[in-house]
Amino acid sequence: MAGELVLTLTTILSDSPHAGMPFEHVRSSNPVLAARLLEVFERSETARIIIQSLSRSDAIVYVEDGRCTMARPACTSVRRAPNGQRYIRVTVRQTEKPHVLAGLIGHEIQHALEIASTAISDDH
Repeated sequence: MAGELVLTLTTILSDSPHAGMPFEHVRSSNPVLAARLLEVFERSETARIIIQSLSRSDAIVYVEDGRCTMARPACTSVRRAPNGQRYIRVTVRQTEKPHVLAGLIGHEIQHALEIASTAISDDH
């Protein structure tokens, strides 16, 4: 499972529209969400601070389209690769209205920062 995750994320890294973004650790393989993420970064000082903090962390955050459990419009999960790298997935529904989607992304990247700020222990 972890090997599949690393392989999938490596594939996303090589083909993703995040190239040229002003930040490295927060990305999306979805062009619509990548554009919304850039817009959130450019328009919100709080989001900029969060994304810049994430860029100084050991975590890589992916903002992707999908469904969450219990009909939630957004959710965040974390996986650790065998090499210790943490990958955080922010899942949002791309079909939300743009202002709602921007708010969901902002809210979930705050959770991602909380996760990234937590020390990793060897027993997890």
